[in-house]
Amino acid sequence: MRDVHDRIGLAHRWSSLAWSPRDWVDWLSDPALRHWWIQVNGNLAGWGCLRWHPGPEVELDTFGLTRHL
Repeated sequence: MRDVHDRIGLAHRWSSLAWSPRDWVDWLSDPALRHWWIQVNGNLAGWGCLRWHPGPEVELDTFGLTRHL
């Protein structure tokens, strides 16, 4: 997941590019988050992450597309 994140995040200067391994473990183990790979014709096209909040609210936490399919 980290390599895909970095490929997408580099173009947008995501602050998470500087995360430590511990930051990654904490974020990926958060039970409120759900991650999805986005594929087009069997090729990795991007990644999305939703964050569930109490009640009916859901937040688009992370979304990004790769530069090339």
